[in-house]
Amino acid sequence: MWAGLWTERCRFPETSVAIAYESQGLFEAAQETYESAIQRARDFHDTSPAPPSIFPEYKLWEEHWCRCARELGQWETLNDFGKAQNGANPFLVLENAWRVQDWTAMKDSSTQAEPICSENYSARLNLLRGFLALCYPDEQRLNAVEKLIEAASIQSIKQWRRLPVIVANAHIPLLQLSQQIMELQEATTIHSGLQSGGLNRQPFQTEVKTIFKTWK
Repeated sequence: MWAGLWTERCRFPETSVAIAYESQGLFEAAQETYESAIQRARDFHDTSPAPPSIFPEYKLWEEHWCRCARELGQWETLNDFGKAQNGANPFLVLENAWRVQDWTAMKDSSTQAEPICSENYSARLNLLRGFLALCYPDEQRLNAVEKLIEAASIQSIKQWRRLPVIVANAHIPLLQLSQQIMELQEATTIHSGLQSGGLNRQPFQTEVKTIFKTWK
């Protein structure tokens, strides 16, 4: 329905083509078409300002170019794009900085995102802060990770209870979030054990092997 509506209302033919590629899972072709549309719009508006009625289409290009980049695993590109916006979209940097270990940018974006974070994103924000507290070599705070994990778990459960009983697409992001919370908790256990010399203890070795087997 969304694709059909945009096919009818789009001003640029590239929009319709890019959406068609994206709907078929051809993300590389879709991304190239979105880039072509952006360049064409720049050329088109070199001599005159863009009318406000076309702004939603420009926003669509940006959002779905980012989606294609995520599907293609272009984390560094997304991180650089987020930082180039000068704090206009700290959530984009947050979602990608940890994947390329840009901890300084992630810390700055976390501070910027907190006052404008919606309730629905709060669990995700605490999860990402947990990554930061565990992995940032300059400010590692293992004692804070457990509290962040607990907060993220409680918030995700509250969000789950707001949804209908029948599991549908709306539940998928929360299921993925819950899995990442579990992985962060297990990673914290491994990290703490290694720091305390647990590698030489048989119970710790057994626990680590079990976690690795589950991940595999």
